[in-house]
Amino acid sequence: LTTNVNLDFKIFPNPTSDYINIKFNVSYINFENVELFIYDIFGKQILTKKLTQKSWANLQLNVADLSNGVYLVKILSENYSGERRFTVTH
Repeated sequence: LTTNVNLDFKIFPNPTSDYINIKFNVSYINFENVELFIYDIFGKQILTKKLTQKSWANLQLNVADLSNGVYLVKILSENYSGERRFTVTH
């Protein structure tokens, strides 16, 4: 039986026009099968990224191609899940 722990993370800058940085408030996580998803306000999946230990420490995503609006970042694994919103303004 696995427990699902709420994953605490911050997105900055927010709002943004080009990049978002994701900082995790967690000291350790199992990096196997951790995925990041970005959805638009209508629930359409925009991006999927498999996270590795290397990308986990300093995660920066280019969102310059996204239209103005509100987006949802979800991070999921077997044991962790979390979501945060961010806004793109050009």
